[in-house]
Amino acid sequence: MILKPHFSVLFSFFAVTIIWLLIGRYCMQRRRSKIKRQYGCEEPVASHLSFVREIVAAIFPSTRPKGDYLDNVILSRFDQHGNTHKLKGFLVDTLWTAEPENAKAMLSQNFAEWNTRPYFRNSWSPLLGSSIAATEGQEWKSRRAAVAPIFRSPQVAKISSLESHIVNLFASLDDDENESGTKPVNAWEIFGRFSMDSNTELLLGETLNTQLQAHRTRSSDQILPDLSLADALNLAARGCNQRMSAERLSFLVNPPNFWDACKSLRLWTLPFVNSAVRKKTKPQTSALKTTIASGDPRFVVLDALVTHIEDPSILVNECLELLVAGHENPAALLSFAFILLARHPHVLQHLRSDVLDQFGREESLRKDSTRDYLKLPYLQWVLYEALRLYPTAPLNHRVATKDMILPKGGGPNGDCPILVPQGQTVSICVYQLHRRIDLWGDDAAIFRPERWDGLRPGWAFIPFGGGPRKCIGSKCKGLCRHKIFKYMC
Repeated sequence: MILKPHFSVLFSFFAVTIIWLLIGRYCMQRRRSKIKRQYGCEEPVASHLSFVREIVAAIFPSTRPKGDYLDNVILSRFDQHGNTHKLKGFLVDTLWTAEPENAKAMLSQNFAEWNTRPYFRNSWSPLLGSSIAATEGQEWKSRRAAVAPIFRSPQVAKISSLESHIVNLFASLDDDENESGTKPVNAWEIFGRFSMDSNTELLLGETLNTQLQAHRTRSSDQILPDLSLADALNLAARGCNQRMSAERLSFLVNPPNFWDACKSLRLWTLPFVNSAVRKKTKPQTSALKTTIASGDPRFVVLDALVTHIEDPSILVNECLELLVAGHENPAALLSFAFILLARHPHVLQHLRSDVLDQFGREESLRKDSTRDYLKLPYLQWVLYEALRLYPTAPLNHRVATKDMILPKGGGPNGDCPILVPQGQTVSICVYQLHRRIDLWGDDAAIFRPERWDGLRPGWAFIPFGGGPRKCIGSKCKGLCRHKIFKYMC
């Protein structure tokens, strides 16, 4: 049979393409085999997911296993397959690790060769757009260089009205007490409103006073007819996380009101950004630099951002990212810390005694400073222990931009290096890392602040990540958390 000329050309093109791909794959496999022999790499233990269950769980989150996902699913896999293992399926092909050496290699030593997952950027883009967390390379460096110094400034932690937010927190607790003077409370809601009020004042220059509005039918932070700002943030963040867990099918996951919440949050933020941009003049810019240097308590993060970033859409992205992180992370830490203290009254009594010895009795609490809290090591141990058991970022995902070597996890015992091919997703399970018995002792699952006396865990403790991408707000909220303990103890 004689092919027509155009069919012959087309056939030749496909044949050459297939041959080229096969040769390229063969050369790549030879190169990787050579690297494996050179470094003594071995394959990690692998497990496989059911295709049907994977698809159904990705599209319909309600069908996933009930209960705590980290404890019931993630930790059980580590118990079964070891501290480094590979999880294969149609949607996911992820290498899971809880090795300090691997975390150090990915987040610090070879930081430039590990990017955030594209599924993360796609899943969070409806809310955060191209925020700093979703950028890479030179764009990330320039954005980080603009934002990070703001949060290293001492005045970020010196909010003059922080005490007023703490007073409002106590006022919200006083409502609806029963005859015994006690009542059950939702720690996440209580500390979430506190974080929202203090964070919006620091970030935008205006507080929403959600703590005072908590029991009114329509509060000042209403952005949709039946949705407050805090509820919209929680709804949008939960929807983004559900989309991210669906991996390649993230575009099919659209929870009810998700898009409305994201759109409303961006529209709500825009007037603050426009106002800050309009105020940006040369005299004000000079005054702002003076404010940053002097630690003026009237400092507003958004005013500092506009001196580095001019595009309003980018400013909206950064404001929303800081708003989400500044609301969820402190609220989660404080909630878990006080729940743990309630379950361990002897720890609470020890902490209360230290705080009163340092600051005096309730009737005569004196003003504090950062130096005062350095004299309260037990308070820091309590916070460290809460972060160890319940890290605010329990999972940290990265993608290899080229073939990489991780120092541990290969072979049946997990003590050999691993070759990670380009494009492979690696998930650092901080939750498992912080609970490893061989690193933390037989009581690794127990809340015991005393373990931190003289302890230097290094990369075995990374609640805020590590390396150049470490959370920029990991220290700026320190005084805020300490003040709450001062008043509540």
